[in-house]
Amino acid sequence: MAATNNQPLVSIYMPVYNAQDYVEEAIKSIIDQTYQNWEMVIFNDGSTDTSLSIIEWMAAKDKRIRVINSHRNLGLAGMNKAVAQCRGQFVAKMDADDLSINTRIEKQVEFLKNNPQVVAVGGQCKVIDQNGKMIGVKRFPTDPKETKKMMWTNMPIQHPSVMFNRSLLPKDFGWYENNGELVIDDVHFFFGLFQYGDIANLDRFVLKYRMHGANMSFKYPKKTFFLTLRARIAAIRRYRMYPSFKAVMINLVQLGVMLVLPSKAVLRLYYRMKKIKPTFSKSNSYFLKRA
Repeated sequence: MAATNNQPLVSIYMPVYNAQDYVEEAIKSIIDQTYQNWEMVIFNDGSTDTSLSIIEWMAAKDKRIRVINSHRNLGLAGMNKAVAQCRGQFVAKMDADDLSINTRIEKQVEFLKNNPQVVAVGGQCKVIDQNGKMIGVKRFPTDPKETKKMMWTNMPIQHPSVMFNRSLLPKDFGWYENNGELVIDDVHFFFGLFQYGDIANLDRFVLKYRMHGANMSFKYPKKTFFLTLRARIAAIRRYRMYPSFKAVMINLVQLGVMLVLPSKAVLRLYYRMKKIKPTFSKSNSYFLKRA
């Protein structure tokens, strides 16, 4: 597939694992995009529910959708398999439980074409619950300098909202570390991306990020923090990137909070700071009950 009417091909990769409740709606949010020259590579990562049947049914209706099926859960290795099948210069990440705003692809392509030094662009996110009700927003910096600075204290970009300019990456670029932790793969990944260009965010909403009881980072908030801290330290060694004194102090404060507060209190503090009001049902509030 080549450029059509000055529209370069955009490849969208989506890992799917037991997402039967959301995956059809997620795929439909791509089909409904104002930008139509795209292909979608869906990797079924060993789902044990009806996810595979749903995505195969959707692919049969739209030939731009291709399905790769794995009989076992591969995690990060599965995402690498999906990316390897992407043919476009611009490559977008999509999660099976989120929804892309219908102008997302159009606006991100336009931005990357106008800013050839940017290797990745995300955007602002609305936060929805398992029923699609809006419960908050996630705001991210638009200035690449602020994005780079924020990597040392908070995640400055929402991974499933991102589009990449693959022409800035080496052909042997390692997208996801097969021995990495899936819960913080984006931290390692984005530190690596900074070596090849700027990372920015659009000032507009591009994604509806779904928060539910199965989100790994909210299931294990303390584990997520300590793995993130480890990834930041690794970035110092690997890339010779260094945090500011202020960032070091913030990390020490965060560490103190994690050591003192129980997981449930950490989550409540996070929700209060982000002005998010979770509405988890009993069936998917496991991490709240066990925290």
